[in-house]
Amino acid sequence: WCGGLWLGAGAARSPLHRDFSENVHGVIEGAKHFVLFAPNESAALYPKPERANLLGHTTRLPRGARTCSTREADDGSASGETACPRDFARFGGALERATVCRVEEGELLYVPSGWWHEVFSEGGSGE
Repeated sequence: WCGGLWLGAGAARSPLHRDFSENVHGVIEGAKHFVLFAPNESAALYPKPERANLLGHTTRLPRGARTCSTREADDGSASGETACPRDFARFGGALERATVCRVEEGELLYVPSGWWHEVFSEGGSGE
């Protein structure tokens, strides 16, 4: 197993990326919010080729999983439609198929190898 131990405190964000090893995310205090994409969504996530990794570990999406916005209806409410920048049009379909979850204190989340994920952490009550 080729993995690592990642520790964080308080509010933090891990940009959209994929790891080529399995991950287990645990929360001791606070919570983590995940946006997950299956490996078969890679083309729609615009991988950024890297010298050491031509498959890409990170994405070219300028704001990661927040690249697209929800359009507003004429009355100002959210219409449910997703607006993506023209250069990243394929991402809208992938975003509709994303898995979103929240991991609470004392819980674990297994992320298989190759799955794209963006993580937002929030601190516990002591923050």
